[in-house]
Amino acid sequence: MYNEDWAPLYRETFARLRCPAAVRLPQPAQRRDPVRDDAVKAMLAHIHEHYPEPLRVQDLAAAAFISQRECYRLFQQTLHTTPMAYLRGYRLQMARRLLTES
Repeated sequence: MYNEDWAPLYRETFARLRCPAAVRLPQPAQRRDPVRDDAVKAMLAHIHEHYPEPLRVQDLAAAAFISQRECYRLFQQTLHTTPMAYLRGYRLQMARRLLTES
């Protein structure tokens, strides 16, 4: 879940969503499983690439080669939210950006 290399991605995403969960990110000293880190990274990348399309939890889980239950669990543990709540927030942020830039 937490990897110093993609900490900026978390912070940027949380900052864009103005999410208070950003203060609850784990510290770099905590040990994390790189396989789980890759799964979360794959799901976030899938959301960021396909957010305009209809997405389901099944799609996110398939992108990371994990089960739907694991998808929910990883989102809750890592981002302190559900996959669909994250997706809604990201879509709102992108809509806000498009409205301000056009």
